[in-house]
Amino acid sequence: MNIFIGEDRIEDYLHLKKMIEKWAHMNQIPICFYHQSQLFYQLPDELHLCQIAFLDIDMAGVNGYDFATYIRKWNRDIEIVFQSQSSLYGALSYRVRALDYLLKPLQEKHVFAVLDCVLTKEQKQCLILKQRHQIKTIKFDEILYIYMKDHQSVIQCFDRQEVTYYSLLKLKELLDQRFVQCFRGYLVNIHFIQRVGKEQILLHNHQRLPLSRKYLPLIKEKMMQQRP
Repeated sequence: MNIFIGEDRIEDYLHLKKMIEKWAHMNQIPICFYHQSQLFYQLPDELHLCQIAFLDIDMAGVNGYDFATYIRKWNRDIEIVFQSQSSLYGALSYRVRALDYLLKPLQEKHVFAVLDCVLTKEQKQCLILKQRHQIKTIKFDEILYIYMKDHQSVIQCFDRQEVTYYSLLKLKELLDQRFVQCFRGYLVNIHFIQRVGKEQILLHNHQRLPLSRKYLPLIKEKMMQQRP
């Protein structure tokens, strides 16, 4: 999980960081921190990688709330959590769809509750693979298709491949309704189907996948359901 923290008091930053690290260790979640001690009306590049932003309200210049209003112009998905010594901005936090508003000094149980909520949302939209001592998380939106090769499942994403010993049947249980079987040993993400032929599926990236007639009715039905 990538976490952005906008906090100008180093002691408050370290206090929050320590609690997040404890939660991450308990849940075996890899964490990457991005810290800014001063905010500007400019989104740092790393913010696009983050799932959650902890923002201090009481910062000089551009405060956490003003920065959050700017974030929402460009990013509707990132979770925003305010932290402040005052409840002054509490009501306004709803305008930027903040997940929570925490009062300082921050309490561990409140920070843990926020992180649990974000993790639950992430897991509903991600494929989580537990392999030996490593946990890999792949967003459903990144997966084009999955196929079997040499008794392994190859997960084809936009920019990479992931290989797992999870069976195709097990993966179907972990994935959502957008993934359907198109051929023996193949699952396809219907969001990336451009055209369906008699024996092949054309994806938006111009790749072609084999298609079995027995799966054709279900694929067409799923694609119809996706139309607005």
